[in-house]
Order: sequence, then structure tokens, then C-alpha cells
Amino acid sequence: MASFRAQRLAEMIHREISVRLRTEIKEPGVRSISITRVQVTSDLSRADISYMPLGGGPVGAELQETMERAGRKLTLRKLEGISFHQNGTVVSHNA
Repeated sequence: MASFRAQRLAEMIHREISVRLRTEIKEPGVRSISITRVQVTSDLSRADISYMPLGGGPVGAELQETMERAGRKLTLRKLEGISFHQNGTVVSHNA
């Protein structure tokens, strides 16, 4: 079970990534992404973000780059890395 702080941080990251995808990233197809889960380690150093395109389908390199860009803009003191997961693929961003 994740700590209360890890759960709060996961919720904050979920909201922030969702807002950035909706308002700051202006690429076709990005509005149809759903952030399905955010998990943060108990020491608050890593976040694993699961996402999927609404309606299913494959994820191209452009969509993966968009997710990485949204994650790069997160600046949290202890967060060292973010991993994005979709259908068995992993895209990592280390701060």
C-alpha cells in the first residue's frame, strides 16, 4: 500500500499531466489520450504513468514523444524519473 504522501503526489501528477496534454500540447490526436494510472514509489523518487489512446490502437513515436514532453515539464524536488507505460511498452524520462 502506498503512503499517503505518495498517493497525493500521484494524484497531483495525474492532474498536471492531464492539464498539460489538454492545454499546452497542440498536436492532433493528443486530446484522445487517457491517463489510466499514476504510481509513485514510497520514497517519492519515481513515477510510473500508464496511458492509452481512447478507442485503442497503436501508439506511434510521435505520441510517445508528446508524453515525454509533458513529463519533462514536471519539476518536483525529489522526483528523479518518470516512466510512461502503454500496452507493454515503456518510455522513460530521467530528470
